[in-house]
Amino acid sequence: MDALFCKELSFNRFILVSGKSEICKLPIAPGNCKDRFVSWGYDASKGHCVRFVYTGCGGNDNRFRTNGICKRVCVDHSTKKKH
Repeated sequence: MDALFCKELSFNRFILVSGKSEICKLPIAPGNCKDRFVSWGYDASKGHCVRFVYTGCGGNDNRFRTNGICKRVCVDHSTKKKH
C-alpha cells in the first residue's frame, strides 16, 4: 500500500496525495509572474531536491516550501524498500 502525504498547494491549502506520486516526476517550473519565493523541487535527473525561485503563478505541483518536505515526499519515499 502506498504511503499518504499532504501536498501544500498554497498557504493553508493542502491535498492528500498517495505515494510518491507523479508530482516528483514533473520538471521544476519557476512560473511566469514577478514575485520571488524560495522553493524546493525534486530534480529526477539528479535524484535529489534542489532550491529554485518560484514566481508566484504558473509552474506545477513539484514545488515545496522546504527542502525537508521535498525530501520526505520525493526522496525518502523512493528509498524505502518494497516488500
